[in-house]
Amino acid sequence: QFHRAQQAACSSWYDSELQRIESQARNETIKHEKEIQSLESSRDCEVHRLQAQVQRLAQALDASKMALFQMQQEIAQAKKHAQHEQSQMRDDFERNLKEQQR
Repeated sequence: QFHRAQQAACSSWYDSELQRIESQARNETIKHEKEIQSLESSRDCEVHRLQAQVQRLAQALDASKMALFQMQQEIAQAKKHAQHEQSQMRDDFERNLKEQQR
């Protein structure tokens, strides 16, 4: 009888110890799941922030390319105009020189 009582006490102790360990494991699991969710949320926010930054940089790059293209067009136009002016001045100079030689 003593042996049965001892077995029952041990069994009861093992059951309560098992319940304590399972409860602790559940609490740890919940804690880790919350940490994971928090990290995932932080990661998602950072990804969103970086995507927005990349989009802003891409827009700034496009605007810079456009401005550069416009400046190149203006420079080409100014060169053309300067060449035309230079040609006109040379023609005028040669015409004046011929008129003076007559």
